[in-house]
Amino acid sequence: QQQQEQQEEVEEESEGTEEANGVCVHDNDLRREGEADASQQQQAVDSQQTPTFQAYVSLFEFVHKLLCKRHFSQLPLLCETERMQVIELVLAEVGATTVPSAISVAEMKRAGCFAHVPPHLTDSVQMGDPVHYLYSEPAHDIMSDKGLKPDEQLQDSFVSIIVTPYLLKAGELLVGNLNTYFIADEARTVPGEVNMRHMESVLALGNLQTDPSYFPHWPNKLIRDVLERRYLLQDNALEIFMSNGTTLLLTFDSRGMRDQAKAALLRVIGENSSGRTATAQDTLQELCQQWSERKLSNFEYLMLLNTLAGRTFNDLTQYPVFPFILADYQSPQLNLTDHNTFRDLTKPMGAQDEARLQKFKEKFEQVRDMGDETPYHYGSHYSNVGSVLHFLIRLEPFTQLFLEFQSGRFDFADRMFHDMAKTWQLCSSLSTSDVKELIPEFFYLPEFLVNCNSCDFGLKQSGDAVDDVRLPPWAQGDPRRFILLHRQALESEYVSLHLHAWIDLIFGAKQTGEEAEKAFNLFLPLSYEGAIDIDAIPDPIIRKAKWSMVRSFGQTPKKLFDRPHPARISSVPVLYLGDEGFGPVDVQWHRQLPEAVCFLTSRENNTVHALGAKQTLLSSSRSLSLRWGTWNDALCLCNFRTREETDLREVKIPSPVLCVDVSASEDVLVAGTTAGTVHVYSVSFNRRNQCCTEQRGSLAGHSAPILAVQCCQSMGILVSCSADCTAVVWDLNDLLYVRTLTSHESSVYGVSISASTGDIATVCLLPSGQDDSQSRSRIQLWTINGSSIGKVTTADKVESVLLTSYDMGLHRNAVVAGLRNAHVLVWDMLDLSLLFDLRDPRFGSPVRSLAVKAWSLLVGHEDGHVVCWSNSAQRTNSRQ
Repeated sequence: QQQQEQQEEVEEESEGTEEANGVCVHDNDLRREGEADASQQQQAVDSQQTPTFQAYVSLFEFVHKLLCKRHFSQLPLLCETERMQVIELVLAEVGATTVPSAISVAEMKRAGCFAHVPPHLTDSVQMGDPVHYLYSEPAHDIMSDKGLKPDEQLQDSFVSIIVTPYLLKAGELLVGNLNTYFIADEARTVPGEVNMRHMESVLALGNLQTDPSYFPHWPNKLIRDVLERRYLLQDNALEIFMSNGTTLLLTFDSRGMRDQAKAALLRVIGENSSGRTATAQDTLQELCQQWSERKLSNFEYLMLLNTLAGRTFNDLTQYPVFPFILADYQSPQLNLTDHNTFRDLTKPMGAQDEARLQKFKEKFEQVRDMGDETPYHYGSHYSNVGSVLHFLIRLEPFTQLFLEFQSGRFDFADRMFHDMAKTWQLCSSLSTSDVKELIPEFFYLPEFLVNCNSCDFGLKQSGDAVDDVRLPPWAQGDPRRFILLHRQALESEYVSLHLHAWIDLIFGAKQTGEEAEKAFNLFLPLSYEGAIDIDAIPDPIIRKAKWSMVRSFGQTPKKLFDRPHPARISSVPVLYLGDEGFGPVDVQWHRQLPEAVCFLTSRENNTVHALGAKQTLLSSSRSLSLRWGTWNDALCLCNFRTREETDLREVKIPSPVLCVDVSASEDVLVAGTTAGTVHVYSVSFNRRNQCCTEQRGSLAGHSAPILAVQCCQSMGILVSCSADCTAVVWDLNDLLYVRTLTSHESSVYGVSISASTGDIATVCLLPSGQDDSQSRSRIQLWTINGSSIGKVTTADKVESVLLTSYDMGLHRNAVVAGLRNAHVLVWDMLDLSLLFDLRDPRFGSPVRSLAVKAWSLLVGHEDGHVVCWSNSAQRTNSRQ
């Protein structure tokens, strides 16, 4: 009996040691049930404790650490010299004399390296390192998409879990010198590497996804910010922000490991970090000042505050929160100059109606009388998983998440989100528990209001089916109009002058304490940051109960301001092209250039760049443009100040180039060819100011030549237009096909993307007779999700098209078209109603290019004229 007890203790110790070093031993080998006699068991125990076995275990730790420091392009085998050095060290430690041909368990066993190791252990040993399949042939080709990139050198690795609204994925975060990777685990749980207390919280919220083929990576140069986050009341998470708009939420085993991961990421990104969303108090004060001075819009400022307060789209329990703005959902017209149109932003949702507030006051006193030291007004929160899914139920994957949240069925039809007016009434006065605020989608995403997947949400008690959300009369049944007017309400003067009061309630001085009690703004204590130390709870049942409460109730944002938030200064509104009241429009100035102006752009420093045919701007600060269509079909780099030209030899495109576009940030180059392919390159400049390009990929989705391309980094899309009568939308970040825009009558030869709304305009020709001079054009407007908004037909051929990119809500955007007959037409982007028809008889040649500069419209003509159209009254106001 004593021998058996000693055997069990040794086996447990051995199992923990082996798992810690990535060596997996089968349970049936470690738990033999006394089939051998006592002397055989004692002999096995002695063998396990020999220095030879310990050397065998440390071998894998040694080799694993060595491999992690090497360039992974050289794996799975090291070079011969390095391999022999490793083998010699191993043989010296183990005491063997035969040199195997590779570093592998099978080879070393065949070579006799482990002659002194008990056979029952060597037969069951396998490589169990979290990243073992990266350097094992033929499991993964290290040069494939699922492997590390060439010349990659790993710096650190951390066991972590990716958190998204629809899945949780356990694995390992690898920080390299060039890229950051996430490798999914091959097993549901990883004993010894993922803390089981941490796993309890993860498994309580969703299925743990463990597909080993999930192998994303992100170039370190794209990482802009790394912010600390809470996850399920634990301060152990990070959120990584990319310059392309991608965010990544990671949770770690402990706060210490989180801090190590953050330090490792900051080391590799270095100067790439922008610091714009850093948590430093001075940065917060700077943002506050920018908003007060109207350098930031209300929408942008609220998004930044949500980010600084730990709110993220990746975690439904901490989803970004936006205020209910309007109280008028009945009028046929929305009057943004009447204060009665708006909700009282100085009060929380629970205090909007005095009669309902009285009930919350009584509840507060009852909780206090029961001896609770932390009484509260509301038993529900303004932001939680249920409320987010309530609003987003018509969009996947939130539809499926709602079904999981509701045990596989939709809620009762009358309780579902189906009517904006009814939702406001419930949240502000009728319901005794509902105090929801809104989510950001109410201000930019019309699709969430439409039952685009035709889900059967059931019948209400009235017999009416729940389908699309019923909108207020002033929206005229159009989700796009509702979102636009709602965004305008958010940016209105009334909200701008009162939004600081709502910020005090959610992020500031009235969030907690005596001020919160006076404002009737206290929620369940568990929802506040630092209210409970979850790691200090030893009982797993109680710990799970706390997590469940957080999931169902919600979490209050991190408190950002201890003092009252300053108010925004008032200002005189500035009108832009497309705004109501902008006009009349006349010529402000004009210039004559020696050649046709086929490209126009205005940069932030108010510099206007005008270029000739088959040219585009590559770098404004370096005075570089890109020219194509040369005699050798090469892309040519041109200095438009010194007139020097050099071939961009790094860019080798097999087919002649027909069109080129460069991103606004001047780091992405897109070229369309006669072969119907689109080639994408990244652009950078070295210390010598030499242009360096690297091909990111080639896209094939057309059956005819590419006639126009445009990329939009703010929306992460690329659109290519072809003579095959289609336009294709591509994912610019991952270079993946998204959708095809069809229903064009002929070749699609023009395209423009609005960087603020994501709307897309395509242009095709409508021939009329055999004479091309009689041709007309059709402009078709699409949403970023491929829905057709409308179309207009012009009397003459459209030579250039432009969608403005003004801040949504602050200004109305417009569609601008330059015609062959020198007319410039301007339509409202909302409903394509004609706003202006501009033409000056002094400039009668075709319009070849368009650009906007603040409230001015720049027009480039074929005869070399550059004409600036603007509003004379607006120019006077701006000077004042």
